[in-house]
Parts: sequence; C-alpha cells; structure tokens
Amino acid sequence: MKHLFLVCMIVVATSCSRSDSSASEKSSGSAPGTVSIDAKISAGTRFILYCNDVWSAPQQLPVVPGEWKTYQFRVPQELKSLRFDPTELAEADVEIRSVKFEYSGQPPRWMPLTDLPKWLQYNSKVTVDSASGPVRIHTTDTNMYIMSTVSVANYLLKPQE
Repeated sequence: MKHLFLVCMIVVATSCSRSDSSASEKSSGSAPGTVSIDAKISAGTRFILYCNDVWSAPQQLPVVPGEWKTYQFRVPQELKSLRFDPTELAEADVEIRSVKFEYSGQPPRWMPLTDLPKWLQYNSKVTVDSASGPVRIHTTDTNMYIMSTVSVANYLLKPQE
C-alpha cells in the first residue's frame, strides 16, 4: 500500500511540474523567432525587451556604450506587442539603424523605422530624420521605454535604403 501511495504522489508531482512549465511557456510565449536591433547606446548597462505585455519575463542584454551592436532577443511566434528599454539612464542617446524579425522557415522582415516615433514614449523623445533612419531616442529621465503593438507579417521583406 505504501508503494502505491508513493507512486501516486510521484505521478501527481510530475504532472504538476509539467503543467507549471507549460503554463510558464504559455505566459511568456514560445520562442521560435528572434528580433535583432542594430543600435548604438551612449550610456547605460542593460537593454531590456518585453514581449506581449508579459511584464514578469523581460529579456536583458548588457549594453556596449558608444558602439554599434546588434542586440538579439527571442520572440514568440504570436508576437503582438514589444517594449524596448534600451537604457536605464537619463540624458542618454540611442540610435537604431534596423529592427529585423526572423522566424524559422520564413523570410526575414524589417520593421519600417518610421514606425518607432509612433510608439508610446515614456521618459523619452523619439525622432527620425528621414525614412531610411536612423531613429534617434533621447532619454529625458531614468527608466525610459518605448512600446507598441506590432504586426510582423506586414513588415518589409528587405531593409529600408
């Protein structure tokens, strides 16, 4: 009888841990794709990205201040919104040359840079000089971000020139 009870407890514990991990995957979304952001960030220590309004599961990469770098993050197949927090510092400047999405078995897509100034801006000012960019973000206070809904399927099949 003790063995049967022990086996039942193991089965229950295993099924609970499996459902917990699948719930976690559902909340943050599976990650079959990437978004690559080619940016130069003047100051700060981290670039944070949030997907689909899941505030509890940000992705974070270290910043290389003053140098062009491609910051690559995982994104779910069902991507509906993005939030960029490219620095935590006030009075920093960020330039973005491209935002590229890649999913297995699909051609890459580039977000039109003219979309970024239309995003919700918090403690930041986003401008673009021309349709071919780069986009400039000036932070006006700490803990800045820009965010918006996204529609990757409608983005460009080649980078803007």
